[in-house]
Amino acid sequence: MIFGRNKDKVNGKSAAPAEAPARQKKVEKRKTFPSLTTGLRSVLYRAPRYEPSGQDAVVIAVCSQKGGVGKTTTSTSIGYELAETHKKRTLIVDLDPQGHVETSLTTIIRPGQRYRSMSKLLRDRHPDISSALVSTDSEYLHLTPGDKQLADASIWLDHHRVRKEFILRDILKPILPYYDYILLDCPPYMGNMMLNGLVAARFCLIPSDMSILSLEGVSDMLNGLEVVKRRVNPELALLGILLTRVDEDNVDLNRLIRGRFEDHAQGYLFDTRIPYDHALSRAQYAGNPVALYESGSAGAKAYRSVVEELVSRVQAALSRQAVAGDARIS
Repeated sequence: MIFGRNKDKVNGKSAAPAEAPARQKKVEKRKTFPSLTTGLRSVLYRAPRYEPSGQDAVVIAVCSQKGGVGKTTTSTSIGYELAETHKKRTLIVDLDPQGHVETSLTTIIRPGQRYRSMSKLLRDRHPDISSALVSTDSEYLHLTPGDKQLADASIWLDHHRVRKEFILRDILKPILPYYDYILLDCPPYMGNMMLNGLVAARFCLIPSDMSILSLEGVSDMLNGLEVVKRRVNPELALLGILLTRVDEDNVDLNRLIRGRFEDHAQGYLFDTRIPYDHALSRAQYAGNPVALYESGSAGAKAYRSVVEELVSRVQAALSRQAVAGDARIS
């Protein structure tokens, strides 16, 4: 294909382009200029026909500066519980190039769906987030599939986009009224993808196992949150720190490390702790949420309790924000 102003010249000679049928021209025009409204309508038809609510979705970035702490298990388990138990319209956005959200929910993703990858969406001049969504067997749960090219997209943003940290926020804006919760599963390092997640989010949830290395990661994460809040997203708030992979038999070490976490978290620790449970690993291997795979397991029960606490914390935080807003107006 020849691009540019000389595209009608071949070997220095002018060539009259063949006249395409009118029908073909119309099809090409629709492909070139996709409509966000049409795209959003299409995803609402292939999935539940959601109606816009009176308020925007609560966007929660699930972040950790250390891998292997159950970050994706937390995102998918909370997302499924919100959708199935609480009937909340929920979207899980996978920003991690590892793509483990899709792997963890493979069994409930409806087959045969076409979608645009997040890495392409981030590069698009006029991105349409509805083209990246897929539906699941759960009526109220959507997700964006895994995308190995997100690492390359992150590097590309450094060189080709101004205000690159706001891109995801702008991409999500059109669909905020159509969801109750949007969970952003961020990569385990402070790069462009996590930064975009924190700028787009209202809250941050930090999963962490009970180890000294994870404690250092939480400390780094809290420092990063303060920088983002001060410079880019003043509405960002810490929702809490969730302790995962807890070995309940190791009582003395758990008490010592929990004390260290409380010193750092200043009351933000979730009351519920996620135990070390093989059912969580088996469910992930099977591509199922643990609540569906083994609903009576300790891990499934713990995540049900976490979601109850999460919903309560979100409602309390939003109520405080509303009261503070009213006070400023008066």
